[in-house]
Amino acid sequence: MKKFYRILFAEGNRGLLSLGEALLAFFILYILHSYLQAISEPILDSFLESSSSSSSSTTSSNTRGVLDMDFKENFLRMLQDFILYASVYGGVGWFLLFRVFPFTPASPRIFPKHFHPSICIGIGCIAGAILFMIVSFLSRYINIENGEIKEGSTKFLADSLQSGLDMVLLHLVFTAALTGIIEELFYRGYLQNYLEGKCGAVLSICVSASIFAFAHPHAPNILILSGLVFSVLYWLFGLASSIMAHIFYNGLILLYTAFFIQT
Repeated sequence: MKKFYRILFAEGNRGLLSLGEALLAFFILYILHSYLQAISEPILDSFLESSSSSSSSTTSSNTRGVLDMDFKENFLRMLQDFILYASVYGGVGWFLLFRVFPFTPASPRIFPKHFHPSICIGIGCIAGAILFMIVSFLSRYINIENGEIKEGSTKFLADSLQSGLDMVLLHLVFTAALTGIIEELFYRGYLQNYLEGKCGAVLSICVSASIFAFAHPHAPNILILSGLVFSVLYWLFGLASSIMAHIFYNGLILLYTAFFIQT
């Protein structure tokens, strides 16, 4: 019992300091990401505008040319968002938590020793699907009312998804898969892993889930639940399990929004 207590609530005078360091690292990354995004947006906009004007002069009223330009614009915007996200949270986040601050945690657990990798991946997929069913039942994340989606950031996403199959594929690659991998790597592999050694499993799970929800202000009430599920999966079954759950959850949400929701 005492051993279990020490696992859940790790003792030591570095607990609060580690928590402060983790929160400081997140806010540094959050501000840096917002700043870089604000700088890069006008650059990309000017590039797309010049590219659009040159293509319009060559394609005149060709509908295919317009569609290709829309796909190119969406692809470049998603690629820009992913590169910024991966560089800040994946690169700078690793540098802050593993090199700058004095407490160095163990490497992120990809698979735990006491479970076969296929079991961890399978549990992650099942957990992601169950989480999707719970969220779709609650209907808060996708803001459904009388079968139609309401105004807001989620409606913008739904309009984008329902504009064509190419947009669905783009979102599945960037929003569901790549972003899910980077988020799990940072929030669970870096942040939760950083806190777990000195603050214990319970506090590390709660803090990483809360910060994950804070970083997604469009639906914090649902994403605190999602964050808790992903954090518990990481604690029990490793990073591969939480990544698969996150990808499955994101992908099912996107497909459900694209094909079953009216805008």
